[in-house]
Amino acid sequence: MNDSGPSTDSWQELWQQAYSTAQPTLSTIRDTLGSTTSPHPRIMRVGQLDAELLDQELVHLLCEPLQKALNLFNVCLHLH
Repeated sequence: MNDSGPSTDSWQELWQQAYSTAQPTLSTIRDTLGSTTSPHPRIMRVGQLDAELLDQELVHLLCEPLQKALNLFNVCLHLH
């Protein structure tokens, strides 16, 4: 059996070398990501917009039955 590839020790050495070579770049990326601001303000704005739309829909849904009830009450007052 002829093993034409690198030995296990050679692979470990190659991976270790690649890992060590990548560390400065990975460190830079981590630092850059750590110093950027998160998109939380945008999420809050979307949440506020959703809440505003929901409020408007609720007002619209509740106004009609309330107006009908008040009109009935108004009619009753005029009859007596």
